[in-house]
Amino acid sequence: MYQAYWGLREAPFRSSPDPRSFYQGPVHEEALARLSFLVEQQRRVGLLLGDRGCGKSLVLWMFAGQTRRSGQPVARVNVRALEPEELLWELVSQFGIRPERAAGPVALWRMLTTG
Repeated sequence: MYQAYWGLREAPFRSSPDPRSFYQGPVHEEALARLSFLVEQQRRVGLLLGDRGCGKSLVLWMFAGQTRRSGQPVARVNVRALEPEELLWELVSQFGIRPERAAGPVALWRMLTTG
């Protein structure tokens, strides 16, 4: 509908971030630098906050790509509706760790943080 009306070559709205539309302005550059700092300093947690539609998902998408290219492992997990233990299982799975089926949250966390 949008494409024909506006004469667009492709759909303007996507379900996932599109790196082709990324404009690295000063705010986004700062966010990427701070995320890099968290990885370099081996910090365990960081928050990326901003108004709806300001580009948080796209910044994380770009950061994940940069991190992968530098040889670091990256996991993309949608945490909506996940219980804490399910999140740990998803993370170990994405990092290629194969724990025993009976592994509990503490064992899973240790596998993630000591690997």
